[in-house]
Amino acid sequence: MKKTAILLSALIAGALAAPTVAQAKNDYPVFRYWAEGIPYSELSDEEKLVYTEELAVWRARLTEGYVSGEYDLDFNLDGVVDPTDNLYILQYYAEKSMGTKRDAFLYRRKTYTITDEMRARVEEDGDITGDGCIDAKDSTNFLITITSAMKQGDVNGDGIVDARDASQVLAYYAATSVGKDDDSDYNTWVIMGSVGDVNSDGYVDAKDASFILSEYSANSTR
Repeated sequence: MKKTAILLSALIAGALAAPTVAQAKNDYPVFRYWAEGIPYSELSDEEKLVYTEELAVWRARLTEGYVSGEYDLDFNLDGVVDPTDNLYILQYYAEKSMGTKRDAFLYRRKTYTITDEMRARVEEDGDITGDGCIDAKDSTNFLITITSAMKQGDVNGDGIVDARDASQVLAYYAATSVGKDDDSDYNTWVIMGSVGDVNSDGYVDAKDASFILSEYSANSTR
């Protein structure tokens, strides 16, 4: 399968002149709770409402910034924003935690290169949650951001949900069923898990492919 990174490749144009995530996050009070380490369970009912509303607004805002190219989330500097960029958030966090830099890292049987320039990109816009540190929470929110810009069922990322997506879902299901999927393809793994499970039953399988085909057929006859 072609690298899923083809999707939305032009969306980061002009990002270098735009404000950073760190600058924009100041508009959202929810980050005070994260910064001060206040557990959600200890918030008042009013604060919980603010937390939920502000978090939803922030994620929508971050998605808009990603789609418009306002934020440069291309952490591995390959010219596209895709799930692989998430790995560089995680690697940056791992290096900071262990205090050791590496020229490359291994994830799901595939080796990825990381440079100081890539680290600088993560430092600038990698604090997705705005809590003052770059960690696994940023990784989660990054994936939420980029997959929320995709349509459910659009596993090939071309902006259209059609028979080609159903075919890819079936191929993925067939491979995973017999344990022959290439689990080094992080993009496919994330995309399938995020937008391939269209019936939300926790699995990507033939039922999802059938659902995609049904929806495609229905939309084609309208």
